[in-house]
Amino acid sequence: MNLLLLVPGDFFAPGLARLTGRRHRHLLDVLRGTAGATVRVGLLDGPCGEARIRSAGPDETVLEVALSAP
Repeated sequence: MNLLLLVPGDFFAPGLARLTGRRHRHLLDVLRGTAGATVRVGLLDGPCGEARIRSAGPDETVLEVALSAP
């Protein structure tokens, strides 16, 4: 099972996270994420949940994140 790890610095607004670099490329190339798709996510040392891919461009992916209890 793939779980995309997020860190607090990924969040730029409540419930919204931005991925760039290797995690952005992994989401697109390995997990084949596209706008509207959902992926399992987890906050490093925190709760897990799901995220909907709001947008996926050439340089970044924006996620709508909903975390639940650990």
